[in-house]
Amino acid sequence: MNRTKLLPIGLLAAVPILGWAVAAQAHNGQNHDMTNISEGMVVGKTIFTSGRQIDIRGEIQGDVFCAGQNVTITGRVQGDVICMAQNIRVEGTVDGDVRVAAQNAVIGGTVGGSVSAAAERVRIASDSRIDRDVSAAASDVQVEGTIGRDLQAAGESVYVNGQVGRNVDTQSNRLSLGDNANVAGNIAYTSDQDIRRDQGAQVGGRVDREQRPAEDSRDDGWFDGVRLFALLAMLLTSMLLVMMVPGVFRSVTGTALRSPGRTLLIGLVASIAVPVGIGILMLTVVGLPLGLLALLIWLAILFLAGPFAAYLAGRLVLRRSNWNTNALLIMLTGSMLLLVLYHVPVLSFFVLLAVVWFGVGMMIRSLWPLRRKPQYNTPSAAPATVSAVLAESDESYASDKAASTSAKPKRTKK
Repeated sequence: MNRTKLLPIGLLAAVPILGWAVAAQAHNGQNHDMTNISEGMVVGKTIFTSGRQIDIRGEIQGDVFCAGQNVTITGRVQGDVICMAQNIRVEGTVDGDVRVAAQNAVIGGTVGGSVSAAAERVRIASDSRIDRDVSAAASDVQVEGTIGRDLQAAGESVYVNGQVGRNVDTQSNRLSLGDNANVAGNIAYTSDQDIRRDQGAQVGGRVDREQRPAEDSRDDGWFDGVRLFALLAMLLTSMLLVMMVPGVFRSVTGTALRSPGRTLLIGLVASIAVPVGIGILMLTVVGLPLGLLALLIWLAILFLAGPFAAYLAGRLVLRRSNWNTNALLIMLTGSMLLLVLYHVPVLSFFVLLAVVWFGVGMMIRSLWPLRRKPQYNTPSAAPATVSAVLAESDESYASDKAASTSAKPKRTKK
């Protein structure tokens, strides 16, 4: 399977757990255990909500951003739907796009834009109509509704039993076409098995299969496993760090928000100058130990650049919402945004540079005040001359002797 399709499956599999942790710990008066927008109710703005149960049956005249355990949308959303939960059901009308990450995702109703879903199981229900494209990454992908343009799917099993207006492109171990499948364009699939096609399935174009050698598959699997482990470790580390020291992330990113240009410039200069300085130190025998120490510190800074940049991105996304003080939700939002951008060709390179430069710049600006010498409350200056020191010593000796003499008890003659 193509690594660009496989990685989001594993990455976003952790989202329901993290989203539930956010919902469970964010009881600070800005979220609710249950969000219920009843039928007939109209909300004239974009909403940000999280909780155990989210039920939207009314009309939202904006976008919907949500994170929780169970999310159900049966009303109308005039903007986009961007949600992370354990179970998500979108069965109403969405004028924009639907972007969801869950364990179980069901898309029904009408979607005016495109659908992007990453989950363990993704189902495009038979009563659904998506006007544009569908991109799904899951272990089990089922398409039974109507897709206006293209279908791109990656998973262990992909089952198509609906209408696709143009082409189908899949990466899976098993691709099946049901009796009601109707693909107007071409089908291109990568699999070790031939396509399973029922008698009533219709395909307007070509059916092309690509089979990669087993050796390449093993190599890709090893590479994908290592990369997946690294990204998941960074995501979980970021969430753990912000749980331990939320004030540090708030303070450090606050400096960057006040002067982002200066932060970016400092990070850019440091990213060039510090490696050069470390290299020069390690070329000399005397400076080798210092160079090794500087290298370890620099690697730690680069590792922490990701979490700090993710928190900064989360604050920018949620800056006008009621959730801009929830450290866990901010970190989760920023981390998932960066992980998605890392998989966009070409753009991922510039995103990585921005993460490093902003992260390094924020930490250097926070550590820079520590270079100042501490101020101590010192006693008055000591005598400057030797005679003054001797005089002070004599006075101290005389006073100590007088004190000891007065302290001795007087003897009386019997």
